[in-house]
Amino acid sequence: EDSDVVQKKEVTINGTTWAYRCTEGAQDESDKTKKKPAVVLLHGILSSSYSYRAMIQIMGQAGYRVVAPDWPGHGLSSAPGEKFTFKEDDYL
Repeated sequence: EDSDVVQKKEVTINGTTWAYRCTEGAQDESDKTKKKPAVVLLHGILSSSYSYRAMIQIMGQAGYRVVAPDWPGHGLSSAPGEKFTFKEDDYL
């Protein structure tokens, strides 16, 4: 874990492991922050979700659910195999 708010997780899709950092957002159903939208943070080439770690922490503490994936071959995600062509279907 990056902190008590930010978690590191991963999921394997079609043989490629996608790593991501996330927060759960507001935990209390009566909390008005529950109505806050989920936020997805996307990094650019040669970067990773690590770039957003401070922002994820701040937004998570404010009650937002945040997800910041590492694209294949970046950060903690695995490098794609030969069958991965970076076309839309490869991300499904």
